[in-house]
Amino acid sequence: MTTRIDDRPAALTSRLSALLGCAHACEQALLAGLPAAQRDADGDPEHWSARAVLAHNSDFRREQIVRLRAAAAGIEPPAFGQVDHRDPAIYLACRERPWPAVRAAVDADLSDTVAALDAAAGHLADSARLPWMRGRPLWAQVLVRGVWHPLGHLATCLVQAGRPDQAAAAVEAVVGAARALGFPAAPGGVAFGVYTLAAVRALSGERAEAVRLLRDALADDPALAANAARDPDFDAVRGDPAFPA
Repeated sequence: MTTRIDDRPAALTSRLSALLGCAHACEQALLAGLPAAQRDADGDPEHWSARAVLAHNSDFRREQIVRLRAAAAGIEPPAFGQVDHRDPAIYLACRERPWPAVRAAVDADLSDTVAALDAAAGHLADSARLPWMRGRPLWAQVLVRGVWHPLGHLATCLVQAGRPDQAAAAVEAVVGAARALGFPAAPGGVAFGVYTLAAVRALSGERAEAVRLLRDALADDPALAANAARDPDFDAVRGDPAFPA
């Protein structure tokens, strides 16, 4: 098992860019495969529409671009608050964004993130140079906010649209790519991807597999236990005797 990452700036930037590209491809696939009824669906705070999901993912990536640019400039970025995904106002703000703007952002986010990565390359692994990161590596934050969190929303959207196999395949592909690129299982790395796959399996009714994957994820990143405790994706398996306490 890989326990640390190749933290040379050029190598790390290249690997991050490649994995961001995998997540981008998943979004493109979702866009390409949307029937008109799903594309135009209103959704609600409990069942986000595809348009709202993609708009929200873009917002998250834009916040990370701000952080990367701040790191490159040697300044502290603004604080971004937690997002309550069940807040109707937050949901409506994402859902009402025009489709052309949402589609354009999917491509723009990737190119802007890669450019910001290049600018901040020397800071991605050296958390000592970024006191506002509180000891966490910037590369891990890039993956969580640029890959794992958006991918989780995309997968949930696909499951709710009756496409659980496509959801699982997308997450498995990105997790496999992360491992092949040498990202560690440690916090922010592959463990968060495995957690995301566990959530997909739980939503799909695969209880035993969901619990097994979740236990694997928590073994590598115990901090994810706090996420699992409040994550509605695991409501269907929370009563399982093997569910991690």
